[in-house]
Amino acid sequence: MLIKEFHCIIRMTDCKYLDDRLEEQIRWYGKKANQNKNRFYGYQIVIIVSGVLVPIINAANFGSDEVRVISSILGGIIVGITSILQLKKHHENWIQYRSTEEVLKKEKYFFLNNVGLYSELEDKKKCERLVRRVESVISNQNVRFFDAHGKDEQ
Repeated sequence: MLIKEFHCIIRMTDCKYLDDRLEEQIRWYGKKANQNKNRFYGYQIVIIVSGVLVPIINAANFGSDEVRVISSILGGIIVGITSILQLKKHHENWIQYRSTEEVLKKEKYFFLNNVGLYSELEDKKKCERLVRRVESVISNQNVRFFDAHGKDEQ
């Protein structure tokens, strides 16, 4: 069984699209998912820390103008970063990019292992089906991105 699957993988990589487009797209979506995840977590940590410090500073009630300024600055940081998160949609992008990457990987592995919609087809038809399905996934992701971000970001 293992040898047969390995043979299938070697034989099926004749589909040029696999290396020229699909692998590149899987890497791109994975990279973008990680970038958006890291940005989202980084911003959220700043919001949480700032949010925790504001009541502590205010409860200490040092009564000085410096304390009120620091508290106001932290509040401004919270509002600013929250606005950036809403504008840039790092959380939504992370989830969408990761799910698109996983769908593309699934298509790749189904194709390479002759599974599902790729079983019992000749090589040329399998490659054509892969191209159609992958391009549909990418196109749908683009539509979801512009729906979430607005048409003006094109």
